[in-house]
Amino acid sequence: MNHRRQPRAGSFVGFNIGGGFSAAAAVSLLKVQGIRHVRLSDADHRLLSALAGTGVEVIVGVQNDEVLRIGQSPAAAAEWVKTNVATFAPATNITFIAVGDEVLTSIPNAADVLVAAVEHLHSALVAADLNLQVKVSTPHSMAVIPRPSVMVELLQFLQKTGSFFMLNAQPYHGYIEGGGIFPLDYALFKPLLPSKQIVDPNTLSSYGNMFDAMIDAAFFSMEALNFSGVPVLVTETGWPWRGGAAAPDATIGNALLYNGNLHRHVLAGAGTPARPNATVGAYIYELFAEPAAEEESWGLFFRTGRRCTPSTWELRVRFLRTRRSWPACSASPTPAPPPAS
Repeated sequence: MNHRRQPRAGSFVGFNIGGGFSAAAAVSLLKVQGIRHVRLSDADHRLLSALAGTGVEVIVGVQNDEVLRIGQSPAAAAEWVKTNVATFAPATNITFIAVGDEVLTSIPNAADVLVAAVEHLHSALVAADLNLQVKVSTPHSMAVIPRPSVMVELLQFLQKTGSFFMLNAQPYHGYIEGGGIFPLDYALFKPLLPSKQIVDPNTLSSYGNMFDAMIDAAFFSMEALNFSGVPVLVTETGWPWRGGAAAPDATIGNALLYNGNLHRHVLAGAGTPARPNATVGAYIYELFAEPAAEEESWGLFFRTGRRCTPSTWELRVRFLRTRRSWPACSASPTPAPPPAS
């Protein structure tokens, strides 16, 4: 019998980590900063090995181009779990498998195979006696919320297995796509006068920030399909600190405000206007930025090419966790964009 603990809903802030970075440097940074939750964009074996014994809770990702194969073959799902989960657990504290990323909106005709993929992976976890420690879900964009017809089978699966509804909640995108409907302060968690708060016309709930409104939209959509008790896990949120001339609000100052205010808001555990007792975990996108990125830059750390101790990373964008700069490898604490490529 499996006696390992199950993942629990709770208030925490974690980080997304992409590929192409030094695993040792990444884990060293996590330890220095006290980061206890990470979401990997794939199942990077170097990172999974380096995370062994740290206790950090890890979401491993199935790539979008892997979903079809896993959805069509239980054997492929079993091999994926064996190679990318069972090999590393329990030394590495893997708690979730995120199947694809925004599959229902990026690959709309993949709904049936996505449901099969999550079910096959769960069955493989059961066979490996890992189903209590590791849950399976799939991250959705906000665009999927108004499309309930594709959600029923997935919600049935989440409810049956005790898993979470994964949501990529990006107020930056909501603010930009709103075309001036929403004030910038609403997206950045800045205090709003009661008269300036946004009122949901359906529930008459007042919202002081877009993040809470997005989470409640997910809860209301599930309730409309007669599903309750499925917790929401925010698998991606953040603010870009560079976006080019066409994105004037993608600034270091706004990124600092959003990430810092998000951290305080989530850890306060105050829930949302419609769910005051709900606790929500959130993963900031993202921990590391590509030095040569030419468009939007969201990451808080990037490689400078200089040798630093204890890692090869230099902090360039401060994160307001404690109203102070995170440790930097250089003498200058001033945030700055990466060097030009």
